[in-house]
Amino acid sequence: MLVGNSGATNVKPPTTWDEYLKASIALTDSSKNQYALTGNIASEPASTINTEVWPLIYQAGGTLIEDGKAAFNSSEGVKALEFYKSMIKDHKVATPGELSATEQDKRANFSAENTAFMFDGPWGIGIQQSANPDLDFGVIPMVKGETTGTIAGGGALAITTNSKNKDAAWKFIEYMVQPDIQEAWAKSANQLPHNKAALDADFIQNDPLLKVFAEQSIEVNPINPDLQMPESTNMRKIMINEVQSYLMGDKTAQEALDDSAAGWNEVFDKYK
Repeated sequence: MLVGNSGATNVKPPTTWDEYLKASIALTDSSKNQYALTGNIASEPASTINTEVWPLIYQAGGTLIEDGKAAFNSSEGVKALEFYKSMIKDHKVATPGELSATEQDKRANFSAENTAFMFDGPWGIGIQQSANPDLDFGVIPMVKGETTGTIAGGGALAITTNSKNKDAAWKFIEYMVQPDIQEAWAKSANQLPHNKAALDADFIQNDPLLKVFAEQSIEVNPINPDLQMPESTNMRKIMINEVQSYLMGDKTAQEALDDSAAGWNEVFDKYK
């Protein structure tokens, strides 16, 4: 989580849902176009669901997938969705227009100092510094609900079934995951390395912003539930549409999650 310079010296960086809500209320002043966060849940890009909703489900003690089926339509999932909606609709600590707000809008609001908080990964540090070199911001771990939890981004290395060069592909993967190669890749991309041994690299440990992400990646064990799935973008959109229906009051949290789960399970059934 990135934290902007709110100008409110009496607000400490939150560590729990309760603290996050209290800080968000304190930092919001709609008359000055100042809010705690951008309530972005637009369907394009579909990755908005990753940062805005999925971490809350894990923090509530839930999970997204279990035994090859959707598992987020649980009491924990309901709790997460209700907390998300309360921030936007009840306490109104998010910028208006959440159904059409994108990741670009989120970054723009943060750069313009219209919002105090933003969920992002290590790649976001350089993006924000480039967008506003004078922006004073820091990085804190994701807040805790019933437990800790967040989502990992990144890429994947794989060998396709129909590859004609499996041996060569495997050698390339072995090369790419070596600590020194991971360190070089991460440094050039302003990312975290996938090899945990490379997290001790000086460029990470000596950077107070990157170091927070590195420590969280070990302590919290972030999860990437859908990166390797063939219809991950479609599945994200299925859930976004249902969350939008819930935010508009057309469905309950349980109904939205149940319908999302049904859509996900239809996708899973295709690949049995």
